[in-house]
Amino acid sequence: MVEELARKFRKPHRGSKAEQKSATDRCHGLAMSLEKFLINEEIERINIPAHLMTYAWEREHENVTGLGAGGPFEGLLGSLIISKNYKKILETGVATGWTSLEVLWALGESGNDGVLVSTDMPYPTKNFEKWVGCVVPPDLEKNWVLIKKPDRFGLFGALENLGNQLDLVHYDSDKSYWGRMWAYPIIWDNLRQGGVFISDDVGYNLAFFEF
Repeated sequence: MVEELARKFRKPHRGSKAEQKSATDRCHGLAMSLEKFLINEEIERINIPAHLMTYAWEREHENVTGLGAGGPFEGLLGSLIISKNYKKILETGVATGWTSLEVLWALGESGNDGVLVSTDMPYPTKNFEKWVGCVVPPDLEKNWVLIKKPDRFGLFGALENLGNQLDLVHYDSDKSYWGRMWAYPIIWDNLRQGGVFISDDVGYNLAFFEF
């Protein structure tokens, strides 16, 4: 709560429309195809069984809180895990858990002993906690550690669980400039050589590009 209040007074804001446009333009200029990333065939294999999807959609429809949900599935994370046999996965930001579901299914499909550790900020006064990760079927939870803490507390616990030398990171938590510039270096220092660092919503500000 203190961090949330401090952010309102921190200058400069770094979220102006001009900065967002600059960041978005840079994204478009640097975009690369999935074919170039050499995982296109694996994306076609992201075909999660119907009974798991039925469970996930039922749970999603029960969620009436307004908790951000994302949606199924772009296939990027799952295909990386399947094609590269990644085992040590960090995810920041969960919401109802569609990304978590994709990652956990891919770990099982790979047949390895990999683990996903996810962090998600509590939602004070909103009673969202029970819905965090709700679409993940119980069958997939054995390879999952969910830490319901904001980055400044949960990230260290996640790294303690995984150790360093992370294979894959999906950053989808604190989207502010200041939050990213605090978390990115910590995550980067724990990523192994040749690992993959993915960050959502990099068009919000220039933190990703400056980092």
